[in-house]
Parts: sequence; C-alpha cells; structure tokens
Amino acid sequence: MSSSPPHITVKFHGEHIDTTVTASAFVVDRWVANVLHKYKSELPNLIVGLDTEWYLPREQGDQYHKVDTKGNNHYKVAIIQLCVHNTCLIYKLCHTWRIPQSLITFLGNKDFTFVGKGVEDDARRLYKDYELYVANTRDVADWAASVYDDANLERMGLKNLVLKFLDKELEKPRRIILSRWDATLLTSRQIQYACIDAFVSFELGFYLSQKSGVTVAS
Repeated sequence: MSSSPPHITVKFHGEHIDTTVTASAFVVDRWVANVLHKYKSELPNLIVGLDTEWYLPREQGDQYHKVDTKGNNHYKVAIIQLCVHNTCLIYKLCHTWRIPQSLITFLGNKDFTFVGKGVEDDARRLYKDYELYVANTRDVADWAASVYDDANLERMGLKNLVLKFLDKELEKPRRIILSRWDATLLTSRQIQYACIDAFVSFELGFYLSQKSGVTVAS
C-alpha cells in the first residue's frame, strides 16, 4: 500500500490546490463526499478535470493487471487524477485492492462532464484496465474549436491551450512524464505534475463552459 503524504498543497501561478494522494478506498470515499458537498451549488452539472498517468508492468501485477501471455507489452493506468476547482485527487489505482463504489458512481454520473486533452482515451484505458466507466467526457481542444469555430484548435496540445486561454505557462518535463508512475511513493515533482495537469484541464473546461453559455452535461 502507498505511503505518499495524503494531503499536499500544490502551487501553480498563484493558485493553491488542495491535493489528496492515496491508494485507499476510504480516503477516496471522503474525497468524493467532500467534493459533492463543497460544490453542491454547481450540481448536477459538475465539471471535473480528468487525467491519467501510465506505467509498463514489469512483472505479474495485482488483481487488476494480468500478465500478457502473448508477450505483448501494454501500458496500464497507474493513477487517475480528478480536479474540481482547487480540490484535486491523485488515486493510485495500481496500488489499490478495492475500487470504492463512490468513485464508480462519481465517474458514471451522466450529469457530470469530465474534461481534459485526450480524455476519451483516458476513459477507454480506465475501462480496459479497471472496468471503470466514465459516462460523459469532453475533449478541451475539440470544445475550444467548437466555441471559437476554429478547427486549428483541435490540434493544440494541453500546454498550448493553457497558454492561449488561461495565459499560464505549463511545464511538461520529459523526465517526469516518463518517470515511474507505479512507484509506491510518488515524488513531489510527480505529484505537482499530476495535480496541475488535472487542474488546468478543469480550468479550461470551466472557462469554455462560461464562454459557450450552455449546460455542459446536456
């Protein structure tokens, strides 16, 4: 079981993001309950930033990760990051033995809109690796292209989207991207990177929802 510090404040361009890092189903239960209470004024149409980080299994895994008998190597989801405003969760799926019903229900809520760059692929991987179904996703690049009627925005990466619409620099250090996301103890740099990716995904989704003036989960 993991031993990363459970509560960390991540700073990003003046924002303080309350970040929970855990492999505990009980802690996830509390995080979900806290978010639903804290942001109840935004229900039922909640926007949630979503991202995942992956790892390449090196040996026989836990109950969710089976050895590929054909010898094919496939990256698996190591962690899922969720963010609503300044409240972030980093859940170490590769170190958990039980995925809580609260998370299953949260991700499966069709009124919520889970946003990110390439979020559909994240959702597919979550279902493939853990049978976690994400009911409603929206890619922030596609959404921006629709709002601004500019197909070129569809090809923008997260870093450029953040710079264009949020006017903030987003660091994407390769050594962190390619680091061991299945590590029992995540480094402070890993936590910062994972948290900020989910946070800016939320910020972009929230910004675009305000610009579009529509109910995002409809």
